[in-house]
Amino acid sequence: VNKLGVVAVMYGGAERTYYTYQSAQGVWSEPIYFGNDAQLALAVTSDNRFHALLNDSNLYHWTIPPTGAVEFNRGYDWFSPGTNADVRTAAGADGSLHVLLGGGELRYLKRSPMGMWSEPQLVGGKSGNFSMAIDSSGVIHVVNTIANSLEPVTYFRRGAYDSEFVRYELPKEQVLGDESVGLTVDRHDTLHLAEVGDGFSLGHRESMRWPHSGLSQVERTATVPVDAHEPTLAFMARAENLGMAPSAFEVSISGTDNTQHTVFSTTLTSSWQPQWVSLNDWAGQTVTLTFSLSATSGRPIGHVWIDSVSAGEWLTPVITEVIPSKIDPRQNQSLTLRGLNFPSTAIVRLGDLPLENVQVVNSNTVQATVPAGTAVGWHYVTVTSNQGHIGASPTPVEVGKHLFMPIVRR
Repeated sequence: VNKLGVVAVMYGGAERTYYTYQSAQGVWSEPIYFGNDAQLALAVTSDNRFHALLNDSNLYHWTIPPTGAVEFNRGYDWFSPGTNADVRTAAGADGSLHVLLGGGELRYLKRSPMGMWSEPQLVGGKSGNFSMAIDSSGVIHVVNTIANSLEPVTYFRRGAYDSEFVRYELPKEQVLGDESVGLTVDRHDTLHLAEVGDGFSLGHRESMRWPHSGLSQVERTATVPVDAHEPTLAFMARAENLGMAPSAFEVSISGTDNTQHTVFSTTLTSSWQPQWVSLNDWAGQTVTLTFSLSATSGRPIGHVWIDSVSAGEWLTPVITEVIPSKIDPRQNQSLTLRGLNFPSTAIVRLGDLPLENVQVVNSNTVQATVPAGTAVGWHYVTVTSNQGHIGASPTPVEVGKHLFMPIVRR
């Protein structure tokens, strides 16, 4: 069911496969013949389009518009598994489509939001009854169980920016049934696993939640030299939010007054991002740095990773803007650089050319002169400190003008 209220259904019977849909007005279409008896899967992406998959040893894919009406009576044959194996599909929040194929080992494929398919990837392990779900962080969750065997239930997990699946095992006694499984994720990123066992017994489990409220903390001490230049705490961080509150991860600092000051509480993303905090207010003090993750009772368990933690001087200048962005090479022209952490004495270059009349107005502004006769073209501006630390402009400066010459043909 998409957000417009359109219901799409695929089903098989009498060795034939059909598709039908109910419009937003509640009217059902006539069944549409899709193919012979095959394995089926259906998903809806964030653009309200339906994606139908049919595997009869060749895998076919249909992209169906939000209205539910099928524009083509034959799907695009883009992969040949070679066997009439089970197929499962799930949609990512970014509009991507994810596919699992059984038959031998589990295989995984992905269709990007732009419509490009990946090469098949082995997930690992013999396929049995399997299911897949994707949470809001883009993490792919797969569960696989072999019916009537003593093999453990396998759970596979792949992060949004990972290239491989990580395999975990669940002892057989932890599973209520092994005849069929279904996996889904709710809006709080809680995983729900439904299992059907012998005698059609139905079991349900969900991923763990915080049993009680509290804090997980990591503390480190550091001494900030009194004469340090722009002392800074820097680290890399990423999170899989899984229902956590936006301010669940915080960094705080306490100095000689023993008062904790929260210096970082920005919401983290699922990709690694650099983070930094100024330590200027604690110059000359020994401080305690505290990284904390707060837990709220009843919420799904979240994960935060931190790496490359360092505390030291910030010596690299940063250019954020160059004014003007275009220069006439026939005359001297002044450049103004905006940015951060400019040194009191700096060398400014336009490409490889050292500029004249360099004046450091303050740590955020530098001015210099571009001499007449500078070579035309696109040139980046750099600022170099006495210690050799270099900062470059985010975009080049255009010296002269670029022209589009007409072409005359006979």
